[in-house]
Parts: sequence; C-alpha cells; structure tokens
Amino acid sequence: MKHSSPIRKQDAQAGAATPACGRVPAAACALLFFCMAAHAQTAPPPHQPQPHPPPAQSTNPPVGPHLGKWLSAHENETPEQQQRALAHEPGFSQLPPEQQQHMRDKLTQLNHMPPGQRERTLARMEAMERLTPDQRQQVRGALAGLGSLPPDRRRAVARSFHSLRMMPPQQREQVMSSADFRSTYSEAELNTINSLMAVDPYLPPPARPHAEAGH
Repeated sequence: MKHSSPIRKQDAQAGAATPACGRVPAAACALLFFCMAAHAQTAPPPHQPQPHPPPAQSTNPPVGPHLGKWLSAHENETPEQQQRALAHEPGFSQLPPEQQQHMRDKLTQLNHMPPGQRERTLARMEAMERLTPDQRQQVRGALAGLGSLPPDRRRAVARSFHSLRMMPPQQREQVMSSADFRSTYSEAELNTINSLMAVDPYLPPPARPHAEAGH
C-alpha cells in the first residue's frame, strides 16, 4: 500500500472544492479551465463553402483575453441579459451548437463564482491564450495524463502539484528526489507530476491556500 506523501500535510486547504469545479482540487481546476479556453479558441468550425472571407478575429465571440473585457462591459446586467448579449455577439450564431452551449455554460459558471475566484479564473484563461500552439499542446498532454488516473489518485497528484508549485526550487527538487516521495506514487503518477511541473512556467502564480479556500 502507498503511504502518505511528506507534502500532503501542507495541502489540507489546497484541496478545497470550488463552486465551478466540484471536488476537483484547485490546481486541477486551473488546468481544466485552461483546456476549456483553448478548446473554445482553437476548435475548427465545420467544413462548409464560404462565399466570403472568414470574419476578422475581432468579430469572434468573447473568449480568452476578450472575455474579461466583455464581462466588465456587461457587469451591470443580469445573468439573463448577459446571455442575450452573448447570443447577439457577432459570429456567435455561426458557431456549432455544442460550442455555443459551452460558452453559455462558461458564462454561467463565471457568474456563480465569488469575485476573487472569477478574477483568478479569467487570469488562467488569459494565460492559456498567450501560449504558443506547442505550449498549449504540452499543457493538454499534462492534463491528459492527470485525467487518465483514477479519481482518488488524480486528486492526490493534483494536491502534490499545487504544493510543489509553492516551494522554492531547491526544496522542490529535494522533495521530488526523496525516496519517501517516489515511493508514494506509481511510475505513471510520477510521470504526470513531472509533466505538470514542466508546464508550471506557463501558468499564473499559484494562489495561497487561504485565498483558494475563501471565507
């Protein structure tokens, strides 16, 4: 049987649930939102003849870095008014139905978050938009490795990743190379942790546990 990681005691608050992500730890929540933002921005439209050139980037519905500005412009509207405004954004009606629903759901999730959490989520999405295609693919690969683990091990790996991010580089290296740490995780789990740490420079700075847990 695997024994407890030496860094798990530092994670009591790091695994707190968030309104939009259920029981998924904060670090996994960040990666999930990255994946959502990248998919909304890069998913190809269905192939069909176009008599005119495709619309310019500025006519696309608000995603990624545009979403924060869009929410600020509509912050005094009710959620229902925001949904109607989103539906009337140029280009929205040309999106596939499943992508339209994805954006509606994302707007609903953001509106149900506390202000601080919403700002952090938007920052994570904006960070994803600034990545190169190769960097985005690297993030997706790390996320795929995390998603392939059983739920309980996925939560344990995500908590460890969150704690490792908050350590100074020298301490992080000592922990990851220790026999106790390496005996806590399987080879696949260690590979996933290494993949997550490889994309860490692309992510916004980690929030401290008290900020993630809220009040």
